[in-house]
Amino acid sequence: MNRLSSSAASSADSAAVARQHKDDERLMLAIQGGDQSAINELYDRYRPLLKKIILEILANDADAEETLQDIFVEIWNRAANFDPARGKALGWIIRMTRRRAIDHYRKIRVRAGVAEKLHHDAEEDSAHTATVPKVSDSAATLPDLRRFLLNIVADLPPEQSEVVRMNYFRQMSQREIAHQTGIPLGTIKTRLVLALKKLAQKSAPYREELYYA
Repeated sequence: MNRLSSSAASSADSAAVARQHKDDERLMLAIQGGDQSAINELYDRYRPLLKKIILEILANDADAEETLQDIFVEIWNRAANFDPARGKALGWIIRMTRRRAIDHYRKIRVRAGVAEKLHHDAEEDSAHTATVPKVSDSAATLPDLRRFLLNIVADLPPEQSEVVRMNYFRQMSQREIAHQTGIPLGTIKTRLVLALKKLAQKSAPYREELYYA
């Protein structure tokens, strides 16, 4: 009797899992058709699971939340790439989640290294202000990468410079910046993207040195 009950329970579980996968597929196809309610339903269904996976890679909850939001944006934008004939929707989503979390982790490592070196160089500059002559506008030609980066950040529009300093120097997430400043998260993202494009253009000759700094 117990074996019969166990077998029945196992069959019921298998059927439930099959229904879940089928419903995931339905949601993905709806998202491909531009159904906003489908992405919302998918978010409610898998947010806890994906957050847990992300936290195995990113220790900071704010970074994990930001990554989670980015993942669902990516699901929405790349839904057309999902093919049910090649695998289950959940597997596709989990692979995307791990990849995105690892990418975010690498960016944090690079960002932290650059911010630390910039901060250290700024402290040295401050300590030697009395002995270092004031540099002219041609200072960007000097082989002083850190001074150059500080200068070009200062040259950004004030609203862009602020988010760069908060994001890179103070290592605040975009969501934390939005919360502290009261500025919508979407606006923070836009300002940071615009700022980084300008910084990339101006620092192009130093890009390799910056990456390995």
